[in-house]
Amino acid sequence: MGKWIFVSASLLILVHVKQIKAQEKYTASNGIIYRVGDIVRLGKGSGDNGSFRFVYWGSSLIGDGNSCGSFMKMMILKEIKRLTPPFQDEPEIIFVVKGDDFMTYSLRIERAIQSCEIKPCKSCEVTLSDSKYTNRIRTADELIKLKSLLDNGGLWMSEYTEQEQKLLRNGPGTIGVADELFTLKWLLDNGAIWMSEYTKQKQKVLKNGPGTFSVSDELLKLKLLLDNGEIRPWEYRKQKERLLES
Repeated sequence: MGKWIFVSASLLILVHVKQIKAQEKYTASNGIIYRVGDIVRLGKGSGDNGSFRFVYWGSSLIGDGNSCGSFMKMMILKEIKRLTPPFQDEPEIIFVVKGDDFMTYSLRIERAIQSCEIKPCKSCEVTLSDSKYTNRIRTADELIKLKSLLDNGGLWMSEYTEQEQKLLRNGPGTIGVADELFTLKWLLDNGAIWMSEYTKQKQKVLKNGPGTFSVSDELLKLKLLLDNGEIRPWEYRKQKERLLES
C-alpha cells in the first residue's frame, strides 16, 4: 500500500509539472513584450488598503493575492509560465518575479494589467491604435515626471524649463528623457549610484537624449540582482562602470 501511494504521488507531481510550460517572452495585452530579466513596474493595488489582488507570495494562486506590496515599485522577471491555477479550467500566463524586498512572487499578469496593478495597464491599450492620442498621454506622463524631479531636487529650474519646452515642442522620444532621469533619481536615492555619477549621466541625457538604449533600466536590473544576492558587489560595480562609460 505504501509503495502504491508513493507511485501515485509521483504521478500526480509529473502531471502537475507537465501542465507548466516555461517560455522566454510574452506579448501582453498592454502591448509590452516581456522577457525574462525585464523589469515589471508596479502600479497601485486594487484591493483593500492598496493591497495587490493579483500578486502572490511564493507560488500560491488561491483567492486574492496575499501580498500587501504597497511599498514596492518594481520587480525583476525571473520566469514566465503557462499553467492552470487552482479551481480554474483555463490556463493563464503567470510571471515568477523577485521584488526589491528579496521575496519571490507569482504575478497573474493579464489580471494585473486589467486592474492597473502594473504599469502600463489595460486602460492604456485603447490609445495604442491612435498615435496622436498616445503621444498626448505620454507627453503628460513625461511632464508629471519632470515636475516630480524638479520638486525632489533631481533637476534645476533651468533644466526643467528647457526640457518642458522641448517636450511640448517635439513630444516624447522612444525613451522619454523624464522617464530615464526618473529612474536615475531612484537609483541615486537608493544608494545604487553616487551623486557625481547621477550628475554626469543626467547631463548626458539632457544634452543628447536617452537614445534607444536605457542605461537607467540596465542599472536598475543590476541593482535588483545585487539586492537579491545574485551578483556580488564587485560584479555590480564593474558592470555599473561599464554602463556609465558607454
